[in-house]
Amino acid sequence: RASIRQRVEQLLHYDLPGYFFVPANAVRSIDVNLVAFLQLAISIKADHYSTCLSSRVGRLDDVFAAKLGWLTGNQYSRVAAPDIDSVNGKDSTKLLIKELVDEYIDRDAFWLSQKTLSYFDKKLEEKTQQLGRNLSKIEALELVSSVPPPIDEVASIVAGLASQLGGAITPELVNALQSRVKQNRRLKTILAGQS
Repeated sequence: RASIRQRVEQLLHYDLPGYFFVPANAVRSIDVNLVAFLQLAISIKADHYSTCLSSRVGRLDDVFAAKLGWLTGNQYSRVAAPDIDSVNGKDSTKLLIKELVDEYIDRDAFWLSQKTLSYFDKKLEEKTQQLGRNLSKIEALELVSSVPPPIDEVASIVAGLASQLGGAITPELVNALQSRVKQNRRLKTILAGQS
């Protein structure tokens, strides 16, 4: 809903690429809100131009005609730079994307689930009150690094469930199971998707 509302706002401000809004009653003959989908091009023959011109029901003011021209031209006036996949190959591009994300995104960001973020906020508030001041960048990084990842909580839950089975599973097997859960890439991926 929020995303749709944002798109409607963009549309009404003529900031949604590929679309042009025509409000109801802009001219007498148009009594409903209309949206032109600019990527839908309909070719007409030169013979039909006069027929189309005589059927015209409205005309854009100069400023809106300029905006429509800009929006339309912006779609088709892309500089034909070579596609990176054709230069490097698809696999090399995927590797480059991974390297860039790992180097620049993951290096300077901590990806926390909503629950982990709540835990961090609580710890941050406690630490701030304890020190009587805001944390320095280094202190904040140390604090966020101390937040256990969600996989640790899942591993603890699984270990707890396994130990409730009584003598069926030995404490060594419970520990091994907990360790395997923490190392499971699929679980980490699933949990990362909840961030």
